[in-house]
Amino acid sequence: MERVVYHLVHKDADDRWHLTKSGNVESAVYGDKDDGVMEAKLLCRAHVAHGDKAQLVVHDLDGSVESEFNYGDDRPRTDS
Repeated sequence: MERVVYHLVHKDADDRWHLTKSGNVESAVYGDKDDGVMEAKLLCRAHVAHGDKAQLVVHDLDGSVESEFNYGDDRPRTDS
């Protein structure tokens, strides 16, 4: 089962937060980062309710990764 990955990224061109889904498909645009995070978490939970896995990657203004949230049946990673 493939994991759906969402990225919440700020774009200077319009000074808004853009939520993209796997494959760079833009899902939504938000004026406030917190609103974008809240809505994206709801979308991820909806995927889990349908038996899928999901991940939300939230970026800082500079594009670096601020935080990641995983949803679904993720197995713990082990070092080999």
